Amino acid sequence: MRQIHDRGYKKLFSNQHFFRQLLESFVAQTWISEIDFNQCEKLKKSFINPHYKETESDILYKVKFKQ
Repeated sequence: MRQIHDRGYKKLFSNQHFFRQLLESFVAQTWISEIDFNQCEKLKKSFINPHYKETESDILYKVKFKQ
């Protein structure tokens, strides 16, 4: 049952609009308002972590802050 929900959330938050809504609605931190959501970039989900183990994330975004 967990996988059904995981796939749904992954698909939902792959959309940058919903990603933004998630952060603005649920992260009660002032720095959220400093993110330049027009510059958000989805990254590859596979990477090598610092301990040289291959890791895979569900969704990974690179965000920039407003200048």
